[in-house]
This record gives sequence, structure tokens and C-alpha cells, in this order.
Amino acid sequence: MRIKVKEGKWRGTDCAGIEGVSRGPIKQGKSGWFVNLECIPPGFAEVLTARVKLPNGKASIEYLDLNSDRLTEVMQEETDAEIIARIDDRFDILNELARGISSGVVRCLIVSGAPGVGKSYGLEAEMSRAEGSEGLEFTIVRGTIASAFQLYMTLFDHKEAHQVLILDDCDTLLWDPSCINMLKGALETGSKPRVLDYQSESVNHKGVPQRYEYEGRIVFISNIDFQKVIDRDRGAVAKHFAALIDRSLYLDLMLHNKRELWCRVSSMVKDHGLLDEFRLGKDDIAELLGFIQTNIENLRTLSLRTAINIARFMNTDKANWERMAKATLLRPPRR
Repeated sequence: MRIKVKEGKWRGTDCAGIEGVSRGPIKQGKSGWFVNLECIPPGFAEVLTARVKLPNGKASIEYLDLNSDRLTEVMQEETDAEIIARIDDRFDILNELARGISSGVVRCLIVSGAPGVGKSYGLEAEMSRAEGSEGLEFTIVRGTIASAFQLYMTLFDHKEAHQVLILDDCDTLLWDPSCINMLKGALETGSKPRVLDYQSESVNHKGVPQRYEYEGRIVFISNIDFQKVIDRDRGAVAKHFAALIDRSLYLDLMLHNKRELWCRVSSMVKDHGLLDEFRLGKDDIAELLGFIQTNIENLRTLSLRTAINIARFMNTDKANWERMAKATLLRPPRR
């Protein structure tokens, strides 16, 4: 829905007259009314999702492309079906981008979404297919890189044009300025050569030059919502994240809150055969999903693994699975 801000502020800056597309309904938080607006804020040249404060709620905006009789209907929250359709579309795009990576048309990609939702599954499947038929080499590195030295060496080992490096669950790199600057170079989508530098004798001792051209293809899979960090933080970290998004293709799978996660889990169980190997009946599936939905606020984590673990409990002991699930998946009560 396209709206115009009649009165409002973003990060203390007057936003009166700004137009954009609202991402959800107007809400009231602890500091007053606000709307998440996809727009070009004052002083910026690119489109951002800005949390605009509205001093008088709905009276602070003007609707530009809706008839008044449709307003109430459109302002309602998304239904579960709409959320599932939106998320499925994002995963379809991820699959298309994975084919772009394997063919070499796309050489840099950042994928953002909550842990345990299947971010790497489609990528791995496509890379495996291409590795067997197109001579591509791919490597997945999960959470083992903790320094700029390790990142530089890893990128060097996968610097050739036919190599694909998938960095999965390596978010600790994003808080190290040296690693961030190196990722900026590796994730650059422009036509200029991607030249990486690491001015330390330590790499020479490993037989690696202090400067080389990186020609490989790289995918960075993250649990962090980059746009949220950019919108809420004014410090160096937000600027680094913005620079990464600017240099690379960035796909947000729109999986960050509990309702979106619930929709993803229920959809994968009911419509995509996530638990087919466990041979559960319809009643079992209903009980499993009911347990997750009932206890969603007390789950330690919510992901596809949550459903898989409960299915394992059901196969282990049909009579006592819920007891095992509560003991292992829920937070203990406060004492």
C-alpha cells in the first residue's frame, strides 16, 4: 500500500512529504505510533525500510492508491496463507539465484533468514547438481572462520572462477571490521577485479601472497536481518552492513519473527513432506503442529528441526512423546 507521510520523523529527521510503500499496518509501540515504510528517506539516495514515527497515528499519513472502502481490509494483518505464499516466493527466488551462482551469471549473494529454515538446502542441491554435470567445485564452510587471517586463507583456497564458496553460520565475521572489509571486496558485484589484501607476514609463511585477485563465486548465509540492523543502528556496524548490501545481491527470506517461523514450519510439514520419512498419520501431524503452536512462546528455538525432533520422539514412544518434547524443547519454568 502506497502512502504519503503528512507528519512524521525517522531518526529525528522530519519526513513530511515522503512517499513510499508500507510494510505492514500502522502500529503503536512504547514510544508511540509508527509505520515501516519502504522509501527513500531524507539525505539518502537508495530505498530503505524506515521506521517512521507518526505523532497522530493514521491521521499523520495519506493513502495514495486505495479507495476508502478497501482501507480496513488492506490494513489487516497478513493471513497465514499470505505469509506462506510470500515466504515460498522468496525460496523460489533463492532457487533461481542458486542456478545463477552455478552457471556463473551470479557471482556474489547474501542470504538472510532465521536459523534452521532450509536456507542452505536448495543451494547445496543445485551446487551438487552442477558439480557433477558442469565441472563446478563447491565448498561449504560452517561457523569455523573466526578471524581475518582465516577468511583470507579460505578465500584464497577458493579463488578460481569455477569455485563456489558457501559461508554458512559465519556471522561472527560481521562484527570484525577487518573481516567486513575483506567481505566487501569478495562480495563486490561490479565489473572491476576483486582484489583482496592482507598485509601480514603470516600469510607469506603459508605460501600465500599478501594480495591476490579473487575470481570465485561466493554465497554468505546469515541469520542476521541486515536491514533491521541498518534501520535501527547509526553506528559503524550499520554502515558496514549497508555497504555489503550495496555491493552484493541481498535476499531476505522474510523469516525473522515467530509467526513467520511458525508458518514456514507448518507449511513444510503439511505441504512439502518434511516429515514423510517418519511415516506419521494425519492425527500425529495435527498433534505435532498443535504442540508447537501451543508452546510457541516457551520453545527454546523454533525451526524445522523442532518438528523433526518431535517426530523422532513420536517414533520412539507414541505414548510419552509429549513428555520428552516438553523436557527437551521448552524453557524450564522460572524458580
